[in-house]
Amino acid sequence: MGPGEEAGGARAGCFGPDDCYGVAWLLLHLIETGPNPVLTEPPDAHAGPWRRRLWRRGANAGLVMAEEAGGGDGGAIRS
Repeated sequence: MGPGEEAGGARAGCFGPDDCYGVAWLLLHLIETGPNPVLTEPPDAHAGPWRRRLWRRGANAGLVMAEEAGGGDGGAIRS
């Protein structure tokens, strides 16, 4: 069973400036297994790459609006 909404939101705040030897990918996948999208609004222009990536993956899956406030795809991986 994936994390609940509160836990997913708390985890979204844990992304650092790098991928921390793959831990960021684990964190991203834990958040994505939650029952609902954690980010309900596009990340701002100053959001880190992992928050932008999480948003873009939700948009690619059709779970959130595709528009990103910061512009561009933020280096997002398209699944």
